[in-house]
Amino acid sequence: MNTDDVWAALRRLWAPPSQAPVDVVEEDTIRGEAQVRRALQRLARGGCILSLQDEAGAFDQPARLVGDQEDGMTLLLPTGADDVPGPMPALLHATACSDKGVLLFSLEEATRHGRRLQAPLPREIVQVQARRHFRVTGLGGQHGHAVLELPELGKAPRLRNLSEEGVAFELEQCCLPAGTVVRNAVLRLDEMTIAVPALKVVYCRTHSPQQCTVGAHFEQLDAEEARQLRRWVAAAQAVLVRPDWNDSESNTASPDARR
Repeated sequence: MNTDDVWAALRRLWAPPSQAPVDVVEEDTIRGEAQVRRALQRLARGGCILSLQDEAGAFDQPARLVGDQEDGMTLLLPTGADDVPGPMPALLHATACSDKGVLLFSLEEATRHGRRLQAPLPREIVQVQARRHFRVTGLGGQHGHAVLELPELGKAPRLRNLSEEGVAFELEQCCLPAGTVVRNAVLRLDEMTIAVPALKVVYCRTHSPQQCTVGAHFEQLDAEEARQLRRWVAAAQAVLVRPDWNDSESNTASPDARR
């Protein structure tokens, strides 16, 4: 993980609307097997949902941390994710939300067995304590279906994640520099429609000549629609820990993780 790039993007994306200075972000690194294991056990007990992505963005899945073993950790992909084609990437970047802030770590040499992923414990976990809002992933399924329409660009891009303040999405052959303002966007959340008068780009990361990921901040939202968005994000996050995750495969959690 290129931590310099990650922190720069996080600072821009999670800055409050008042454009607070970047030094409000507090970073801490959890190192050592015992400390890393305890942090993961806390996440497992809380039913934490991780966002997993590879470097190229080809693998992009939520996963529930269900336990750790002496030689590694086990995660559960959502129902239907066992149909994801192709070999597992050699390196996955994980993002988790906790009461301590955002946790970032990398998983090396993960293996997939149906919906289950197994991987060695990460070497370290970076904790960022300036995160203001939860971000929801897995926005293209039956639960929490979201679409962002961008009439100025003539397309509805694939969404990576969504919060009450902003969104990350993929574009093909069209990168938007930071500071670009896209007008008259429309956010469709299940049966609800929210008008986004202005969408301000805060970062653009190029993965290849044909693909980039854009992070943008919602501007000038109507107060009532902002409240509706907040409620929808909270409900979509709650869906992630409902029965689609809690089948028999989730019983692989270790005793420590189930306490």
